Formats: sequence, C-alpha cells, structure tokens
Amino acid sequence: MTRATRALISMLCLALLWNAPALAQGEPSEPTQAGEAPQEAPQPQGVIDAPPAQPAPGPLTGLHAAEIGEDLEHTPLGSLDPDAGQPMLIEFSRYGSGIESLRLTDYFTDITDTEHVQLQTFLTNGQVGFAPMSVESVMINGTSVLLQGVPDENNIERRMWRELAPGHFLARIVNAQGEGVLEIERRFELTPGSLDITVRQTVRNLLAMDLTVQVVTYGVGDLPQISGYAGDRRRFRYAYVLPESQDPAQRVHPDSELRMRRSVLGKATNGLYAPLAPYWPTPRAAREGWRLTWVAQSNRYFSVAVHPLDGHKVLDSAQTVDRVVINQTLAGRPAPMLGLRQTSVPITLAPAGSEGASASLDFGIYAGPLSKRVIRAESLAQDLALDELVVYNIGGMCAFCTFPWLTGPLTVLLTFLHDSILHDWALAIMFLVVIVRGILHPVTKWSQIRMQRFGKQMQAIAPKQKVLQERYKDDRKKLQQEMARLWKEEGISPTGMLGCLPMLMQSPIWIALYASLFYNFELRHDSAFFGIFQKIIPGWRFLGDLSEPDRFIYFGHKVFVPIYSNIAGPIDAINVLPILLGVVYFVHQKYLMPPTSAALTPEQEQQQKIMRVMFPIMFPFLMYNAPSGLSLYFITNSVLGILESRWIRAHIDRHDLLNIDKYKERRRRRPTLMQRLQKRIETQQRMKAMKKMQEEMPRPGMRQPPQKPRSTQPRYKRRDKR
Repeated sequence: MTRATRALISMLCLALLWNAPALAQGEPSEPTQAGEAPQEAPQPQGVIDAPPAQPAPGPLTGLHAAEIGEDLEHTPLGSLDPDAGQPMLIEFSRYGSGIESLRLTDYFTDITDTEHVQLQTFLTNGQVGFAPMSVESVMINGTSVLLQGVPDENNIERRMWRELAPGHFLARIVNAQGEGVLEIERRFELTPGSLDITVRQTVRNLLAMDLTVQVVTYGVGDLPQISGYAGDRRRFRYAYVLPESQDPAQRVHPDSELRMRRSVLGKATNGLYAPLAPYWPTPRAAREGWRLTWVAQSNRYFSVAVHPLDGHKVLDSAQTVDRVVINQTLAGRPAPMLGLRQTSVPITLAPAGSEGASASLDFGIYAGPLSKRVIRAESLAQDLALDELVVYNIGGMCAFCTFPWLTGPLTVLLTFLHDSILHDWALAIMFLVVIVRGILHPVTKWSQIRMQRFGKQMQAIAPKQKVLQERYKDDRKKLQQEMARLWKEEGISPTGMLGCLPMLMQSPIWIALYASLFYNFELRHDSAFFGIFQKIIPGWRFLGDLSEPDRFIYFGHKVFVPIYSNIAGPIDAINVLPILLGVVYFVHQKYLMPPTSAALTPEQEQQQKIMRVMFPIMFPFLMYNAPSGLSLYFITNSVLGILESRWIRAHIDRHDLLNIDKYKERRRRRPTLMQRLQKRIETQQRMKAMKKMQEEMPRPGMRQPPQKPRSTQPRYKRRDKR
C-alpha cells in the first residue's frame, strides 16, 4: 500500500469520527473531500451550552416536613392541683412535640411543699436544644427528615407539629411536589393515680409504594441533682431479655453495672466531650443477642424510665441508644447536659390504602420515686421488673463493697419497725441499730476480750522480746525461731492478733445499713420523733427531713465554703448533730483505744495523739452535710458501742479474764484437738448404745411375745447335754 493510499484512508476515518454524533441521531452526513474541513452542525439560536435534560422528579425527592404556619403555644396535659386527680403536669415543647417540663403533683423539693419536683425539662445552651421524648427525625428509605422545628438561617422558627388536642400531635412529610409521603401521629395519655405515661406513636404511609421507616426520638434527659453530699448520684440503667432460643419465658434482666453519669459522659478530648457516643447495645449485648426492655436515668430518689407497652418485653422504639451531649463547653465549666437518643427498629409500610400501611411504635414512661411500693402499684411493673430500679448501692468504685445482699433484709426490717411497731423513722433507725448490735454482741465480746488479752500478754513479754531482739539482731531467722519459742512458753497464740478480724467482719453490715438509709425514699421529707420540734416552734426545720442535714439554724441560702463545698456541697445551715457525733466518737474512741502501759517511743506517742484528735474532727467534718437520718444512725451506734464496751470491761474484771496466770492454767488444762475428737466419738458411741437399749426395752401396754416354759430338769444336766 502506497503512502498516498494510507493518507486517504486516514482522512476517511477522521471524517467518520467527526460525523459520529450526526449518524447516531439518524441525520445524513455529506461526505467530505480530502483536505476539506468538516462542517459543524447548525446550533439553535439563543442557546449557549444547554444543560442535558433532567429526569422527572420522583416521589421521594425533596423530602421535608410540612410547615403548619401557626404560632400557638401547646396546651399542657394534667394538673398540679391535688383535687384534680392528675399525677403530674406535662408542658410540651415546640421542638418535635417533646416535653418542655414534667412536674409531679404529690412530690415537692423541700418540706415547705411549695415547689413541685421537676423530673424533666427542656435542655439548651442557647444554641442547641434537647426536648425529652421528642421526635428528632425520621428515616424514609435511607433519607433523614428533620422534625425538630429548629430556626432556619433567618432565625425564623419552623413549626412542624400540629396540635389536635392536649398532648395529641401530628406531623406530615411531603416531597418536592408537595405530595404527602408520611404522617407521624403522637398522643400522650395520663391515667389518674398512675405515674406511668402512655405515648401512642403511629407512622402512616401516604404513597402508593412500600416505605422503610425508622423513627429517631430523644429519650430521657438529665434529672436534677438532689444533694451535693456524696457527689453526683445520678445513674444510667437498662434492662434486657435474652434471645427466645435461650429463654422462651422472656424474663427481664436488669443491668448490674450501675453506671454513674460521669462514666456515661466519658473522657474529654482537648477539653471537649464527644457529642454522640453509643450506649446500647453494649459490646456483650451485641455479641449475645440481648434485646432492650427499658432504659432509664435516676438520681438519689427519682427515676424516669422508657419501657414497652401491652405486655411486650422488647422496646421496639429503641433498637439502638446513643448518649448525647447538649452543650459543648470546656470540661467542667459548666458540667455538660446529657440526654439519650433512641433509634427504632426498621419498619416496612405497605402502600397507602392497603393493610399494613401504618404501624405503631408505642412506649411508656415511668416518672416517679424510687420506691418499690410505688413502682409495684403500676400495672406493668412486675412483668418488666421496673422495681429493680430501686437499688440500695453506693455505686461507682464502692459498688462491690456495699453488699447489696444485706441491704434488702435490713430495709425490710427497718420498714417493718416503722410500719408495724414504732411509726417513726427516727425511732426505727435507732431501734434497728439496737437489734443489729444485739445480734453482733457475742462476736464483739469475743473480739474485745481477745484483743485486750493479747495486748496484756504482749506487754508482759515486752522485756524478754527486747532482749531477744538485741541478742539476735544480726540473725533474723534465729530471732523468729526464738520469738516463736517464747510465745509458746508464755502461752500466747498467734490467733490473738486476729481479735480485730470479727470487728472487720461486722463492717459489711454497717456499710449496707448506711446505703439502705442513704437511698431510702421513705425517709425523704419525714420528720424525726413525730415532728415534735416542728410542733414546739412552727416552721423550725430542725430534724424536719431525715434525708437532709438537721438544720438547727437554717440560713435560707447556700454558702460556698472553699475545699469543703467541693467535697460535700454548699452549706445552708448550722448543724448540731455532726458536732454531737464528734463528741460521742471521741468518747467511743477512748473506750476502744485504752491507754497502753507499755513503753512507747516519742514517735508512737505522737501518732496516737494525732489519731485521737484527727478522727473526732475529720469524721464530723465529712458528715456535716450528711442526712440527719445517717447522723442519728452513727450517734446511736457510737453510744451503744460505749455502753457495750463498758459492760464487756466489767465482765472481764468480774471474771478476771485478763489474768495471764489463770489463762495459762486454763490453756494447760484444755484438752488437745485429738482429745476433744476422741471424747466426741466416745459420746456418740455411748448415745447410740443407750438408744439401742431403749428400742429393745418393752414399752408399757405392749403385748409380750409368748415365752417357752422353763425346763424342770437340773441345770447341770442341760450342760451335760451340751
């Protein structure tokens, strides 16, 4: 092929490529001659770079909530008037038909009964708001549509929820053409005499196609912190059921984590907390297939819990739960506000007009005190184990040492003393201490006798020990051998050092009793000694509330004391019980730590003086803001300890139990372990023989078996026959 032929073929190919769009549109193209430039297709007049044609908008494009264009306040639900029979008053927020305020009718912040307890409130830092139990958004086939009604870029609030009746709201989602896509209807219901709120929540498909929907709602927001004493006692709780394959009965298992609020908040990074963090499912729950039953937040005396309705054990409105931080400020300035955000299970809705075009995501809200008798009065409490919200446990790092297996029986005993015998919580606390002290008295007596005897024995051999220490100061092994020989010769048992062990074994009871009193809701706003101080001087707050300090002289406002207020909160009164407690504790310490006759070094004497001074001062200092019920408990315990110590000392002196010579003689006469075992075996054998003889002896009135007649022959003949 010649060069000219190849050039002609190349030009023909170039011409075909140049006219390819025209050929694709079916327009004929005129052939071009070699060397002639191809002609461009004519362009329409007035069009410059026309964009490609757009497809027609679909039914799920441009989804947004329809605005109602009204600026009306929502009508509250319930009443705070006790004669109205309503348990609470709920004021609703413009943000997602949530709760602006939830106040209880029969519960107040203090004994003046002027301010109702407010368990939920709208949380905001001025820019971001959190309305508890509001709808944040809805996911439609993977597209999120906001339903909070937040202000737009022009600071004009968008209203999306229409109020149909008090506590009854409706929101409508439309597409770009303004056609209805989905409706969400919410209805809050109150039952007279019940602290449980019913929330009926329905999603309804308005299109002629299937929709997959997930509703994202805000849950429980921060509860108020009741008391600064013992720190922040707010907790996050949950309960779950196992997969049906593991537990067909679907028993509800409350969590045992007792996570404190600061634990859920997490750690700050560069002074800021993560705005969103997963809370449920936990790693183990996801691994084991657990399903959420209820989720709650509580403080010292109250709780708000979201739970399922109508006998269901799984909370479908909360497949996942996240922790939300409301205000993003520097850590601790001020403390961030927390809330929970819940995402429902995916729901498939059938086309409009057919069966399955709507679905319910109902749930209930318990908002009330942490009292088993109050919670058990609710209809769903037993099936959902809501009464397990009541836990007499300090929580946090001390959760394992509060001994919850003891708090239950102690609380039952305390309630029995109040309800059936004394009818006064202060007297019930004092009498409970008397009962516990009486039960533990044998252990206390044995412990004190052992400790005092061991101390006297050690004082007696102190000179001999000093000689041995000087003689064998360079041979530690030989010193230990000689010390062991000396102890054996003097009749000193190493177990004498364990005399304080029974006292340490009693500490679980006192710690459990402390936790029972601290979290006992029935002590709240109850006066001591039948309110005698309030009868003497009307309005006097002294011992008017066993859950608060005694308030002998009440200031009416809080005073911030450096260092102390950071530990136990501000001071609002002069309290006399902690001062009395310090005096009683000092006397009690004198009886528990009597002066020793052994020679002490100057350093040891100084340490004892510091201990005698520091304990009676530090203990009342830490207990100054403690509840007066706890102060009564400690005072009663210390007074009984003093009386018990005096009685034990009198018993020791009367029987001369600290006489070392008599003690040695008793130990010499005491049989050994093998002798005691041998004596026990002989006693058991003797008892068996006596029992056998009694069984063989004829009983009165029993018919005797016939006896053979005696032989008349001489006895010696019978012997001959044998």
